Parts: sequence; C-alpha cells; structure tokens
Amino acid sequence: MKFWKNGARFRKPLLMAADFTLFSAAYFVAWFLLARRIIFAQYIETMVLGYIFFILIFFVVYWLAGMYESLWRYAEAYEFLKCMIAIMIAVSLYVGVTWIAFRPPRVERRLPFTVYFISGTMAGASTLFFRTAYRALRANRISRRHGTKRKKVLVVGAGEMGVSLIRGLIRSNRYEVVCAVDDDPAKQRRRIQNVQVSGTVRDIPRLAERHGISVILLAISNPTGKEKRRISSICAKTNCELKKVPDIFNLDSNESSEAEVISRIEDVSVEDLLGRDVVDIKRFKNKYLTGQTVLITGAGGTIGSELCRQAAAHGASRLVMVDVVENGLFGIEQELIFKFGESDRFIAAIANIRETERLNRLFEEYKPHLVYHAAAHKHVPLMESAPEEAVKNNVFGTLNIARCAEKHGVKRFVLISSDKAVNPTNVYGATKRVCEMIVQSLESGGKTIFSSVRFGNVLGSNGSVIPLFKAQIAAGGPVRVTHKEIIRY
Repeated sequence: MKFWKNGARFRKPLLMAADFTLFSAAYFVAWFLLARRIIFAQYIETMVLGYIFFILIFFVVYWLAGMYESLWRYAEAYEFLKCMIAIMIAVSLYVGVTWIAFRPPRVERRLPFTVYFISGTMAGASTLFFRTAYRALRANRISRRHGTKRKKVLVVGAGEMGVSLIRGLIRSNRYEVVCAVDDDPAKQRRRIQNVQVSGTVRDIPRLAERHGISVILLAISNPTGKEKRRISSICAKTNCELKKVPDIFNLDSNESSEAEVISRIEDVSVEDLLGRDVVDIKRFKNKYLTGQTVLITGAGGTIGSELCRQAAAHGASRLVMVDVVENGLFGIEQELIFKFGESDRFIAAIANIRETERLNRLFEEYKPHLVYHAAAHKHVPLMESAPEEAVKNNVFGTLNIARCAEKHGVKRFVLISSDKAVNPTNVYGATKRVCEMIVQSLESGGKTIFSSVRFGNVLGSNGSVIPLFKAQIAAGGPVRVTHKEIIRY
C-alpha cells in the first residue's frame, strides 16, 4: 500500500517499463506470425538489429512527444491525439530508418513488410490501450472508494462554463453528475461527457425528484439579477443544496486536481438570492476624489471601509481614516497599504467624533477637501435601550464633524444616512433624521457643499441581520428576529 501511495515518484520508470514490455511483445509477435512462412535462421541478424532500432525509435519519439510527462489519470482527447501522432511518427521513422539501414549487402535480408505492419500497429495500439485502461481503472477505483459518499449533481447551464464544470466534476469523482438543464432549445437532448441536457430550468424540480439530486450547481456566466431570482425560486421548490461556480477558467487544464475543481464550488450568497445587480464601480470616474485629500469617519466599519477602498482606488492623494474602534481601523489601513504600497498616503486616526478639539486638530493638520461621514451607532435594539447614547454619538457627533468641515473650508461634506430616517419609528431612525436636518440647515450660504445619501441595509455589514440569520440556520434554527417589535423584509 505504501508503494502505491508513493507511486508518483516511480510513475515515469513504471510507464517506461510497461512500454518496453509492450514494444517487445509487439515486435516478437509479428515475427511469430511469420513462423510458417520464413526460415528464422536466415533472419537472425535482421531480427536482432530490427529489434534494437524498434525499441530505440519508439522510446525516443515517445520521450520527445512528452508521453512520459502527462498525467494520464486526467487525460482528455488532446493527450490521446498526441499519443496517436507519436505512434504514426515512430512507425514512419522505423520504416524509413530500417529500410535504408538494412540494404544488402549491409545485412543479408531486409525486414519483411509484415513485421513493419504488425509490430507498428500492435505497439501503437497496445500502448494507447494501456493508457486508456489505466485511466478507466483508476476512475472506477476512486468511484468505488467514494461509493455512496458521492453526491448526485444537476448542473444548471450547458454553455462553456457548464461544459468545463462537468468535465472537472467527472474528473474529480467526488460528485456524480446526473444531468444538466439549459433554456437554449438547441441544446436539449444533447450530451456533454455523456451527461444529457434533460430539460430547461423549469424542469429542475421534476428532474431533482426523479434522479434523487442532492446538489444543484449554477454554471451560468454573468446572470442578471432577474435570472438569479427566477432560478433561485425554482430551486427553492426542491430539497437540494444550491451552489455556484463563479470562476472556473482553469478547469479545462489537464493538470487540474480534485481539490482545484471542488474549491471553486461555493454556496449561493445572500446577494444571489435577493437578485441585486452588482454595480461595477470601474465604469465611473469620480472627479471629486482624484488628487484630493479625503477624510472618512467610521472608516473601520463596513460602509466606511468600502468608502476608503473606493477613494484609494480612484486616486485620492491622501486618505484620512477616522474611527474610535482600533481593530477595524487597523485592518483597513493595512489592507490599503498592502494593496497600494504607499504608507504615507493613508493616515489612520483614532478619534471620537464627540470630541470637537480632536476633530479640529485633524482638520487643521490634514486640510481635507472632501468628508464622508459614516460614523454612527446603528444597532436598532441597542439604541432603543440607550437613546441618550444614540443622540450623543449620532446627532452631536454629526453636528461636530459638520461644523469642523464648515469651519475649515471643506469643499464637500457627505452624510451617510439611512432609509430608517424616512418616517422614523425607532430611536436610531429618528437620530438619523435629525442628522439630515442638521446637514440641510448648513447647506446654504457657505463654501462647503453639504449633502446626504440614504443607504438601505448593507448585506453582511456589521450590525446587519443577515449574518445572524445565517448563523441561526447553520445551527439548525430556529430563525428569530432581533426584537419582537422589528419587522424584517
């Protein structure tokens, strides 16, 4: 067992030894078939020299063609085509070299044409069969080893991504690919690696029940939000796991391993289920950021840290990141330094927005052109139990930072508000509405342009209910809202 487990180091010598045996058998079988038609005593010299040329030529051609470098366990059509070409070249060279070398009077007799034909055909066919059989036997052994552990899979999508995924899954032998679906009528009833396209997306529940599918894999390139919602709602009618493969550009490689194939499979995210289209920020050029000094409060939070990333990516000359919590602030600072490699460009400043003196020192030192104010207490139930803290931090903190921006001649001030400020029904929403009113009261008559933007729930953010729901589901439920009076949509 240890020998086979460590067999990779002996793979090349073993393959060469197998080929030597097959070459020799093919050569001498060809002579054996001539036993009744010739007198062997007259061909001894020709037979021996022919054998030496035969072995050498086949080995040299196979070696140069890389036949001993390929991983035959993962061999596809390209590898077998390369093998067939190598065989034809080897046979052609063998015929040409021996026909010239074995001319009388150098040797008494030439090689019989029957030997050329039979030995070349048998050598090529036997080595090709050996490699094919090895691949098939190994796949069967892995399949039996995994046995009932293999999950039955239905692949959604029969385009290039679906084809690559099916090939990778079959190669890995960890999954049993039962069928595929695609809405393209031209692909119906077609087969991919012997996996049939058995219907459209609407047929998923029927196919899942018929074949006992346990995993549905999405393999569609750049689906729209509408497509995601439609597919997700149909898959929800089954009891299957729903997974996706976002990036499988390397699965066509002959060197792909089981781990590489499986590592690309991931759970469908909340964003996929909600079907929100992702905005490609690269399409936009922000004239307000490029070459400017930008100050961002709440820089260690989810919204603040993303604002830092975008400001850095869009050419802010200096980025002043302000937060009272050190862990998040340190994390975003190190991330940006690692990505952009300009430590002097990024300033991490520990500061509390309630402290006017500290804020004034920051504005005097760095003279920001643009301020994004994202710092706030955001947990709705916690703010209900401590309304005075919500007012001190959100309301007075916003007033402090806005006054500093006005005092120091900041060009633009942007308040990151919340959709909960619309007809507020809780303390947090009410404080955010007051913050908007503060900004509105300052926006007239000064050098600073004040504005507000309302954010909805940021999926997966600090304080978002989504991570809580996911943890509850992972623990087996039940799924509870964070407060009995909260309504979730």
